[in-house]
Amino acid sequence: MIHNAITSVASRLDEHLRNKLGLQQEAVIVSTMTDIKGNLIPEVENKVSVFMINLEESKISRNGNLQVHPGSNPMMSIDVFVMFAAYFPSPNYIESIKYISLILEFFQSNLVFDHSNTPALASGLDKLVVEFANISADDLNKIWGMSGANYVPCVVFKLKTIPFDGGVMSETVGSI
Repeated sequence: MIHNAITSVASRLDEHLRNKLGLQQEAVIVSTMTDIKGNLIPEVENKVSVFMINLEESKISRNGNLQVHPGSNPMMSIDVFVMFAAYFPSPNYIESIKYISLILEFFQSNLVFDHSNTPALASGLDKLVVEFANISADDLNKIWGMSGANYVPCVVFKLKTIPFDGGVMSETVGSI
């Protein structure tokens, strides 16, 4: 479900950027900036990379959910922190800042994603609410350090709330 939430939002953002800037090629890619060895992935150059940086359980939502079926755990809801990083190397650095502005513009007018405005959203996902995530400079430094990439202009949003239901525990009863 997380993969669908991220790719659906990224697809809508890509469409927005392409329309706004008159681009033919994709502007948004769902990918980390570096490979496992810490090398920059060439496909992210001159694009916005979208990648998950953290998950958090929505405690408020969990407290309100009761067991749907006996023997099952209550459904939990996950908030996903997603980074949008614009990598435009010098001398195109100013493009990075331009893209970050356009990303902010996009989310300012698209705070809720549902099946009416995002048809690719998974059927088990009624809606996603997007919220700007305030990340301190210290935490941002740690995130970039863990990613293995150098800092590029970026913004983080929280995708709220992705439901997870463990399903029903069932027993097989033999014949008597």
